Amino acid sequence: MLKINKFTLLWISILSIYGLLFIYSYYNFEPAEDAIILYEYAKNLYSKKIITYSLNNFPIEGATDFLWMILLAFFKFFSLNEFTTSLLINFVSLLVLIKFFNKFSIQLVVSIVILLTPFLYSALSGFGSLFFTTIYIACLYCIFQSSRLIYLLILLLCLVRPDGVIFGLGCLFTRYFFYLNYRNLSIKKIEIINFLLYLFIPGICYLIWRIWYFGEYLPLPFYVKSGHPKNLWIFYKDSLQEVVTIILPFILVMILMPNKKLTFLKFTSIFFVPLIFYSLFVLEQNVGNRFMSPIFFGALFFINLELKNQKKLLAICLISIMTVILQFTNTKGVIEYLIDSRSDNVIGLSRELSQINGKMLVTESGRLAFYSNWMVDDSWGLNTPRFAHKSIREKDILDGKYDLIAAHCPLDYLSEDLSHTYEMYRSWDVQCRILINYIKDNSYIVYLIPYNKIHSNNQCSRHDIYAINPNFFNREKIEIILKKYGGFVFFNQLAIKNEDRICR
Repeated sequence: MLKINKFTLLWISILSIYGLLFIYSYYNFEPAEDAIILYEYAKNLYSKKIITYSLNNFPIEGATDFLWMILLAFFKFFSLNEFTTSLLINFVSLLVLIKFFNKFSIQLVVSIVILLTPFLYSALSGFGSLFFTTIYIACLYCIFQSSRLIYLLILLLCLVRPDGVIFGLGCLFTRYFFYLNYRNLSIKKIEIINFLLYLFIPGICYLIWRIWYFGEYLPLPFYVKSGHPKNLWIFYKDSLQEVVTIILPFILVMILMPNKKLTFLKFTSIFFVPLIFYSLFVLEQNVGNRFMSPIFFGALFFINLELKNQKKLLAICLISIMTVILQFTNTKGVIEYLIDSRSDNVIGLSRELSQINGKMLVTESGRLAFYSNWMVDDSWGLNTPRFAHKSIREKDILDGKYDLIAAHCPLDYLSEDLSHTYEMYRSWDVQCRILINYIKDNSYIVYLIPYNKIHSNNQCSRHDIYAINPNFFNREKIEIILKKYGGFVFFNQLAIKNEDRICR
């Protein structure tokens, strides 16, 4: 009789459960809005050999996840679409991530906690969160092993996502101050050479190329996401809350650890910069709390390496239980988001718009651009440079001569007398006021479209604004498509109040 040891059984279970989950995701879920934005850049890189957004023929600096985009574009040569490639890479990354925890009991706990926390489901939404996280854990492993590969891995981390620089700083700081013997001059010399050859020089070359290629010093989302007024001193309240929720279980456990002063100093040196960084930015499109994924699994891996006794398993179990509880709302929300993704009206609507050529202004710039193949401008500025540096104004819309404006904005604004004077700072509300004032002033034909297909339980649903230029020659064809997806013409606020399907 064939004997199967516990490690083999564990990995058969992991491959079976997670393999089936990823396959199920491919057939039953749709990728998230922000993930699709990067798919648009990968599609253009593959087809037009240029990094750009929509039908533009000049480089646009909105593809923040550079290496991730390259991988998505590369696998299109093998007839794999962007979502398939994303799921495949994340699945392999998940297996490697678990493998880094080299004890059976720890691997078992990590396998369970991955399933019960939101970070996995951000990967199932089409983001490269597990890929990035696994490279980061490899960097932490190299710190403790004093491996020279750390410089190459940090370079890869920075290429996958620009905030890899922030995580890399913590890794380098910890390596230099806790794990290197500076009294040995030969070690010091080798370290400097490795830093220059594998990280600094190629990193500077990449940065210079990127500035030359795009004509931007920073990715466009950096300008947009840092442009909001702060609401908690120098921080954003919601972002700080996400950070605290992630880090709190680790702090509570470290208080009970032996040699806790040294452990806390190492922990702080690794994670302080990323924690502060994310507190300073609005964490938009944080599907599945994906921005916190490398911090959580990195910190869990740190505890796994730092503790050398039997208390390691207890510490990891306590952290995991607290995190599952604290992240329950996020986990529940992202699972519901994935389940509802197939009822998304925008994807089908966008695909049918591809039968018509036109120019569109959108507030949400993923699905509508990727599936419609229209010329699309992003009014929020994540993918349209002129709106990233300066908020959109009515004159910009006039100059754009848009055939269709798709806006996720308060429906009440359609009937309110909105002021034409706006605050100078960037906000979603100001953007909506500008768009809706322009729509009303220029007599656009306004349709309200349910974001999701209306369910049989008659629950109200989110509706978005689709405004058609009355002079567009294909106006009637667009109206037919909008009506097909549950759209109806807006007349006045009373019509909204009497419409049970609309959430008010």
